[in-house]
Amino acid sequence: MILSEGDLSSRGMIRIRTLRTFRSRLCCAPLFLLALLCGCALLGRRVELAYEPSRNAARAERKTVLSVVPFADRREERGLGRARSDFGFFRVPLLAGSGVGEWVTSALSKELEASGYKLAPESEWKLGGTVLAAACEPGKRIVCRVKLNVGLRMKDGWKVLDRQYQGEGARPPLFRGDDLYRLSLMDALQDVLGQVRRDVELASP
Repeated sequence: MILSEGDLSSRGMIRIRTLRTFRSRLCCAPLFLLALLCGCALLGRRVELAYEPSRNAARAERKTVLSVVPFADRREERGLGRARSDFGFFRVPLLAGSGVGEWVTSALSKELEASGYKLAPESEWKLGGTVLAAACEPGKRIVCRVKLNVGLRMKDGWKVLDRQYQGEGARPPLFRGDDLYRLSLMDALQDVLGQVRRDVELASP
């Protein structure tokens, strides 16, 4: 079969167009990857908040029955600071998987029960406060800090305790097996609530 000059020219144009299309898609691949990474950066990284009572919480018989009032979240920043992206190229917003105020309220209840306090919805002794800060910063270590304002009041409104507490938790990046941000946040809150528990023990009968 003998191809005419027109047929050869047509086939040549088709090949050129195919090559141009391939080159165009190849050039767009890095842009698509960059857009994907930026999208992940905008979405941020989510951490599930958890708490276990500190190991130095010595259980004893307590006469005082406490009522833990829900903590208000008064942080200026809604997120939990910054975290490294899953790809490790840049830092992304760190977002809480649940309410920070609820996390602190539940954690304080666990800490007090672990040291022997009985809790009741209505009690003459009410313990509560506000969350002033809770944030993490990645670096050589994952450092998280929590700051609370805690008050202990009697039924008549008398302030037995009213002060600010701050704690810090840090985990090295080489630590494996769990979410470092979750663990560092829990360490920071354990540090804070350990201080709160000791003051409550001194202030209550």
